[in-house]
Amino acid sequence: MCTTVHAQSMPKPAPLEERMSHAEFMRLGLDKLSPAQLKALNVWLQTHGERGPSMDDYVPRSARAAGDDMGDADIHSSIVGAFRGWDAYTVFTLANGQHWKVSEDSQMTMRSIDNPKVTLRKGFLGSWLLSVDGSRESVRVSRVK
Repeated sequence: MCTTVHAQSMPKPAPLEERMSHAEFMRLGLDKLSPAQLKALNVWLQTHGERGPSMDDYVPRSARAAGDDMGDADIHSSIVGAFRGWDAYTVFTLANGQHWKVSEDSQMTMRSIDNPKVTLRKGFLGSWLLSVDGSRESVRVSRVK
């Protein structure tokens, strides 16, 4: 008797260039990879999964930055007041009471939006990416309150 086991198909993770901001992609030097090298790196990430140990496994709990121990669930809220973009010094005040600071050398400007909805997603190595409804950009942030 022959038994066939079908693996449950997992969704393919998005390529790196879609998962990180353009500024982060450039800062990490990934723009210097050839198209073949970038493709190979994305294939490696797909085959090795993203569930391996994170830097949090090696960093003592007392040394972690505020906000790094919030789990992996997305955070949905809105920015309080007018949003016109960000630069390296921007602190976002959210309707849920949290405060998040831009943690990369990034800048983006756009027309003013009042109280836009935002989504924060857990990124690589315990980092967080903030995306604003109405903008195609995202920015790496860290929680300050």
